[in-house]
Amino acid sequence: MTGAFALIESDRYAFGQFGICQPLIACTLTGWIMGDWATGLLLGAAFQLLWITFIPVGASMYTNESVVTAAIAAFAASVGEVRPEVLMILFLLCIPVTVVAMKMDYLARSANGVFANYAKQGILSAHYSMAQRFHLVGIPLNWLNGILIGWTVLIGLSLIHDMAGHLLLKHGLESGLALQWKLLPLIGILFLAHDSFRDYRSYIYFLAGCLIGGGIIALGLMA
Repeated sequence: MTGAFALIESDRYAFGQFGICQPLIACTLTGWIMGDWATGLLLGAAFQLLWITFIPVGASMYTNESVVTAAIAAFAASVGEVRPEVLMILFLLCIPVTVVAMKMDYLARSANGVFANYAKQGILSAHYSMAQRFHLVGIPLNWLNGILIGWTVLIGLSLIHDMAGHLLLKHGLESGLALQWKLLPLIGILFLAHDSFRDYRSYIYFLAGCLIGGGIIALGLMA
């Protein structure tokens, strides 16, 4: 898991950008490591709905929700939690936990900025080997940031797991949360609509797609 957290964090911007940091891939990976890739895939698909129109390339990247969602999926896979109400709570926890993770990310970037200044000084003074060393320090610092975030989330969820289950039963929230989980795909639809329907042509394309898709389904049913 330590290696997975480092890999996911690194893929955000330090090295690669192969798409491993996308929640769908990251959660499936950590779920597989914990012995239940199906639960990881399920949560990954849910988290991916939040960033369905976002492509992390170049300077545009995911914040630490990549590692946070991966850690949440790892926890769910490790305890075998596939009940809709529990999955919904884990989904909701992603938001406040990511805010905290972003603070940790800010600290890591501040530290990285110090090493960047040393690297700059090395370049200006023609000590290129020194500049290279300080430049490369950013990679293990990036790994350490992802590892700390991932394990903090994983251990934190383990500590509050029993208490959260008790609160669910006490306040009778199971059915409402389970319904929310079933309606979760609407988030992805709303995000797509927000980014796509910005001029009249989008509505024409959408209507044409619905008609063509409905016709294909009808032909398949008749056949």
